[in-house]
Amino acid sequence: MITFGIESFTELSVTITDTSAVITVSGDGTTFAKLEKAVNAAKGTFTLNGVVYTGFENLISIQKMYDTGIEGVTTTYDVILRNTNNSFEIITGGSNLTIDEAMSIRKDIENMTKNIADEDSEAYAWAFPAWNGNSVAYVVGDRVAYETLLYKCVQAHTSQPDWTPTAAVSLWVRVTDPAIEYPDWVQPAGAHDAYNKGDKVSHNGKHWISDVDANVWEPGVYGWSEATEG
Repeated sequence: MITFGIESFTELSVTITDTSAVITVSGDGTTFAKLEKAVNAAKGTFTLNGVVYTGFENLISIQKMYDTGIEGVTTTYDVILRNTNNSFEIITGGSNLTIDEAMSIRKDIENMTKNIADEDSEAYAWAFPAWNGNSVAYVVGDRVAYETLLYKCVQAHTSQPDWTPTAAVSLWVRVTDPAIEYPDWVQPAGAHDAYNKGDKVSHNGKHWISDVDANVWEPGVYGWSEATEG
């Protein structure tokens, strides 16, 4: 167990040197606020397995940035990082940012990703916005990071906690996956999610292009033409 002040957390990994401490702890959706408050109140002191560590800078920022070669991103900052797997990584040492400053930098980095081509993007998966299952309106073409990998939205939708990129294969595809151009065909439920003329899908091992708007038919039955490669 690791303790900040009077609050204790379960650590997943710990690396401590003379100048820094990297600690990953587990938790649920309520842990982030509790952890942030406890760490700041502890003022750079924590107890790990009965041993007290002091002298670290107070942790006041919320995101993790590394030197990536992207212009303007060259420093490792003090951070609390919320991962998509509900773990939180704490890094002490380096610059002393406020939460607002860290969030502003993070937003700038995410905006930079819009100019990264798909074929180059997986190397910068960490820089893309993390997938969020709390009623986010995603549109076709949006790219998100999930479990260290990058995914691209292929069907507009409002996110739900169980519609993760790995579970909702009709909504997301891995970036660099050839299925991006021809995602799997999914039977429309009605006019609201019907295919439009020109939409591309994969079905029964073939690629298809919709011939009509409001297309709810199965490829090979009606309303689709098989795509000719090249």
